[in-house]
Amino acid sequence: MALFIGGLKANADDACAQVESLFEPKILWPTARYVIQALVSLIAVRKFSSYEHLARRLKSVLKPGSLSIPLGARKNYYHHLRGENYNVHSVIFKSTVPTSSIGWTKTDFFNNLGDERNPKADEKLTSRQIVENIMMLGQEMKTAKGPTDAVALEKHQKIWVDTLKRRAEQEYLLQNMVKGALYEAAEIANRFKVGISVRGTGLLAHMGIESGNPTKAQEFKNKTSKEVDLLLCDELTWQNIGAVVHYDPRVEWTSWKAVPAARTGTCPLIPTEPTHMEWVRKKWYIKTFRIRELDRMYGSRVKLPSGDDDPYWDKIKGVFFSRAKEYLAEDRDYRPGGHYAVHCKLVGPYIRVEGRPNTNMVGDHDLFGFTLGDFGQLKHDSWGNLRLVQIALQEANTFQGQHGGIWNWKPREEFHQSIKIKIMGGHSPPDGEPLVYVLPGFKVCAAFYIPGDEILKSVWDCEGVEWLLSTHSGKLYFETPTNTAVVPFDFVYD
Repeated sequence: MALFIGGLKANADDACAQVESLFEPKILWPTARYVIQALVSLIAVRKFSSYEHLARRLKSVLKPGSLSIPLGARKNYYHHLRGENYNVHSVIFKSTVPTSSIGWTKTDFFNNLGDERNPKADEKLTSRQIVENIMMLGQEMKTAKGPTDAVALEKHQKIWVDTLKRRAEQEYLLQNMVKGALYEAAEIANRFKVGISVRGTGLLAHMGIESGNPTKAQEFKNKTSKEVDLLLCDELTWQNIGAVVHYDPRVEWTSWKAVPAARTGTCPLIPTEPTHMEWVRKKWYIKTFRIRELDRMYGSRVKLPSGDDDPYWDKIKGVFFSRAKEYLAEDRDYRPGGHYAVHCKLVGPYIRVEGRPNTNMVGDHDLFGFTLGDFGQLKHDSWGNLRLVQIALQEANTFQGQHGGIWNWKPREEFHQSIKIKIMGGHSPPDGEPLVYVLPGFKVCAAFYIPGDEILKSVWDCEGVEWLLSTHSGKLYFETPTNTAVVPFDFVYD
């Protein structure tokens, strides 16, 4: 012990308890507490005549930002406002496990997903068999006996092309939204006669949502885990991808070290900003140990970097710094005495709500915005009865809308404005991810956001093929030889 107060040795807990009531400004107390803990652990002796002396000394040397200790700058919009934690209550007490799969009870609804301008043919054929039909008809058109036969064959081929396009869109919709939530949104859209656009939810979170797991309430800022997190967190398993996580990706961190450290006031465990050298150490650890372990456990199921020049390392590096900064900024909120500690608990790298302590919290469905009627202008949620639509989505058992649409957000700060632009631009053509767009009449299609005009348009009315490549049937588009009489895949609906 290296801290002496009035000639007597002091421990960290006593020193923090005595100084806290004397220290100003309170916003710097987390930093001051960290300094006291550091003084106690030093080998060199530090002497102060009294706790008042120590408090004055701390005040004279500490300024906001003087140490890389988080000061609560990432508090969410609802922090200490009326209505905060409303959705925490909802996800704990209102979500229930469906008694049966809606995919079996509402087959007509799911069979008719997608743009009606692409009618479907025989559903008994696989997508590969449909491609074979397209190729066969293309060859027959080359040897057609006359214009009449050629036109008939061309029309027949178009039926199969439209079927493949419709299937690709259906696959995209189903891999971006849970079936139960999709049908609930369709019921609400039809009841209120509005269009509801939703950002896609990671496919690996679907199982948790369909099993009745609580979804991430608006109060929690932590991210939903993705496949890349497996490389950065040894305690995360493939089965739990899609859960909301809280971990520090640096080599020195483990949850079993962080828990006892937090009890003694050392929180977060690594109280500094992540550095380039910490990333270098982590990359070495991943290459030497983690890749080998993941390959042994999961094989080709997990995407792994193949060498130092693999572009995937850039993504891993970006997530490394993002997760480390997120952990640094939010860890105190989840520890004993923290703002959210009463509502949730940490189990390894997972955040779990207290009312459901044995179940992971999983990713939610992110609303994008509302429209009135069919494809049209986006409307702010203060318009007409759109507030009631928001409430209905929030109360829905599987959808559990946790917050308003990103399009409705009107940030004042330039930093937040850039975040909004980036998020919304990720859903624009040609390379963005289409939104799941639910319309009155139980219609659902994939749609792009068109900035400037502030409207939504069908993917078939826009350029862009990246979204198609994320689907089985969309990939098959590109496997079809181009020597057929009709080029079947122009991707722009005519």
